Amino acid sequence: MEEQRPFAVQTVARFANEYFGLDTIQVTALPGEIDYNYRIQDNSGKNYLLKITRDNFVLEDLLFQNAMLQHIKKKELPVKTPALIENRKGDQMSFVGSDANTRHAMRLFEWLPGKTISSVHPINSHLIEELGTVLGKLSAALIDFQHPASNRNLKWDITY
Repeated sequence: MEEQRPFAVQTVARFANEYFGLDTIQVTALPGEIDYNYRIQDNSGKNYLLKITRDNFVLEDLLFQNAMLQHIKKKELPVKTPALIENRKGDQMSFVGSDANTRHAMRLFEWLPGKTISSVHPINSHLIEELGTVLGKLSAALIDFQHPASNRNLKWDITY
C-alpha cells in the first residue's frame, strides 16, 4: 500500500511553474525512501526530478546533500551526476506548506535517464566490477569534502 502524499500532482505541477518557471505538462510520482519524488516533464519535453521532503526534514542534511553534489560536479567522474537547479530567486531550495499545515523543502534536479540496478537481470560479475570501479572513483572524489553534517548514521551505510 502506497503512502498518501501531502501534495496532489496538480499542486506539484503548480509548484514547478511557480518556483522554477516550468510549464509542466506531466507529473509522475516516483518511489523514494526519504523524499516524495516526482518526474516533471515540461512543454518542451525536457524532464526533471522534483524532490519534496517529508515534514520532519533536517535542513542541515539537505544543505549537506547540496554541497556534496556541487563538490562532485567539479570532479571528473565516469558517470554523470545530477545538477541542482536553482529556483526563480536563485536559491537551491524552496519551502512549501501542505493543506495539513506542514512545512516541506523542495529541490529541483536535472533528470538523468537510466535504470536502477535492481531492474537489471542478470546482474553479472562484469556489472558488479563496473559498479565497484565507479563507486571507488566517487569515494575518491569525496575524500577532500568536508561538511558539518557529514558524520551521521544512515541505515544503508555499510560502515555501521
